[in-house]
Amino acid sequence: MPVRNPDGNYAGQGNYSNPVAINALSGRDIDQQNDFWSTARIILKPVKHLSITADYTWNSFTEFEKANLIPFNEYGVNGAFLDIFPWTNPSQVTETKRNYVYKVINAYATYENTFARDHYVKALVGYNQEYNRYHVDTSLVKNLIDPSFPALGLNNDPKPTVRETETESALVGTFTRLNYIYKRKYLLELDGRYDGTSRYQPGNRYVFSPSASAGWNIAEESFMENTRGVLDVLKLRLSYGQLPDQLPPAGGPSARNQYPYIATMPSGTASYLINGQPGIAIYTPGLVSPNFTWEKVRTRNIGLDYSFLHDRLNGSFDYFLTQIKDILVAGPQLPAVLGTPAPAGNFADVKSHGYEFSINYRDKALDGQLSYSLTFTLANSSNVEVTRYQNNPTNRIADFYPGTHINDLWGFHNKGFYASDAEAQAVNNSALSGYKWLAGDIKYEDVNKDGKIDYGNGTRTNPGDQTLIANTTPHNRVGFSLNLGYKGFDLTTFLQGVLKHDFYPNEYIFYSFRDDEYSIPSQFATDYWTPTHTNAFFPRMGFARGGNEQAQDKYILNAAYLRVKQLSLGYTVPRAVTTRMKLQSLRFYVTGQNLFTFTP
Repeated sequence: MPVRNPDGNYAGQGNYSNPVAINALSGRDIDQQNDFWSTARIILKPVKHLSITADYTWNSFTEFEKANLIPFNEYGVNGAFLDIFPWTNPSQVTETKRNYVYKVINAYATYENTFARDHYVKALVGYNQEYNRYHVDTSLVKNLIDPSFPALGLNNDPKPTVRETETESALVGTFTRLNYIYKRKYLLELDGRYDGTSRYQPGNRYVFSPSASAGWNIAEESFMENTRGVLDVLKLRLSYGQLPDQLPPAGGPSARNQYPYIATMPSGTASYLINGQPGIAIYTPGLVSPNFTWEKVRTRNIGLDYSFLHDRLNGSFDYFLTQIKDILVAGPQLPAVLGTPAPAGNFADVKSHGYEFSINYRDKALDGQLSYSLTFTLANSSNVEVTRYQNNPTNRIADFYPGTHINDLWGFHNKGFYASDAEAQAVNNSALSGYKWLAGDIKYEDVNKDGKIDYGNGTRTNPGDQTLIANTTPHNRVGFSLNLGYKGFDLTTFLQGVLKHDFYPNEYIFYSFRDDEYSIPSQFATDYWTPTHTNAFFPRMGFARGGNEQAQDKYILNAAYLRVKQLSLGYTVPRAVTTRMKLQSLRFYVTGQNLFTFTP
């Protein structure tokens, strides 16, 4: 769609918006934010080896957002007036004020000492307290007296909208840690947390989370003496830990998110009049579970740290197993006669495994004038498997079920295009779409050999002709960094990417006429099926051809990439010069981020 018609008026009418026209002719959305943080800390050392630290943090976040809409005219061919653009009519102004207050208290004591030269001990015990208060109010009025002067008080709106949310939440916890190292060879760490949250009802508010790790620096053993000078560190690590999670769901602060164990009664306006005025309605609250509590993230890890050649070559390798237990999800299905959805509860578990690898080499050359460092990282995590989910008794493939993986994609096998109308109409595709299938439409494989293409009953045991065609979780994340320094000049670059990522573009930017007559992506418009172009990538063009837009293996795209995340070049002025300028240091640099992205 062009920005303007030949007569100079903006193009686009009705349901199809011209963003340039809206930006030029309608209102503005102005957002002002103030995020203030302040921290005070005190450190006491009453006796040798003992330190006591306490800090208090106060954060105030305020925001004022004002958005208004101004109606403007739409014009058709030759400047003919059509109507007022519907999505900015009537005029209106919205004001939203947000005030968040966050307070944190931390206090902990640390004892650190070495006994008899070989026994290193460090112990820590502490207390943490957090408080959040949220206050949001929104006002909206329509039919402004002067749309060019958006003010809440200048309106002719018989039903202005006013909304307000005010809520709070708190966390409290104690924690402890004990470290022990013997002769730099044997390492042990024990941790424990005891946390409580206001988001759960009494009896389920507190959780204890233990963790432990042990290490063995093999390079320090006597039988490794012959490797000294070559091998600096060879440390084997084992660990197990649990961390709790009680973060509220997305959607911003609300009574439902901050107090999910309390049944709330929504209010609104009744659909009938009482004494000539709309009545106020208070609705029946939904069900809440009395038993839900913290989610728990449990991780097992085995790792290896290594260092060679006086630490010029170093790195690490880790393999981990992660389980998330008691995930808060919708509860098991209840009979429809109940009249309300089942309450949420801790009804799901998932697990995954993966590894992380890093290697770094750093050295100097040219008589020490050139310093350089190269680092490579590779990390991968398996698809996250659902091990427990109680809200899908029939194992519908459109939902989670035990054994499935998050981001699994079910779809059809694409067998090309129908070569003729007769071939297309000889296949029963009515379950996918009831229109007449024609040459150039997509031919799907009859996987279950029942003579038709369908979804079955949409369950794992009867998916029709659908199969598991992909998983859209990114895999094999890589990173590479290079740092160079030479006579005051420095160069830093960081590359980051993903080596495997299946992506399914089920959007209007991929298919033709997905939303309206304007939705014709350029790639589709230049490579769709015609009787003279039968080896096209896309099927025949046409309105409402939903049968061709089924999830299918042909249109799974390779979303792997490698990105130049950062590139910096700098020069540090010599100390002799900055000293004469009475400056401690002076560095000039130029840097860029996300400069280039390479894709297959």
